[in-house]
Amino acid sequence: MERVKKIIYFLIGLAIIPAIIAYSTAFVLKIDIVERLYNGLFFDYMLAYILTPLLYKPRVQKYISSKYIFFALIFFLFWLWEMFRITFI
Repeated sequence: MERVKKIIYFLIGLAIIPAIIAYSTAFVLKIDIVERLYNGLFFDYMLAYILTPLLYKPRVQKYISSKYIFFALIFFLFWLWEMFRITFI
């Protein structure tokens, strides 16, 4: 049951988090590329989800005690990359 719950949370997060961030970013920055931004953040969410357990080692746990905060930091870095990529490339 625990595994099913984790899969459901992942799918809900995959559908909701990139959409909320894409629409709020588009609203704040007044840009009209929501679909392109959403697709990029969708991929970045999956990549951050895969990288979090791989990078969250005891050395990192000394400085960042919560793996959810660590995930948010990784996702934030990917969001910054998307902003740079969309703006300049």
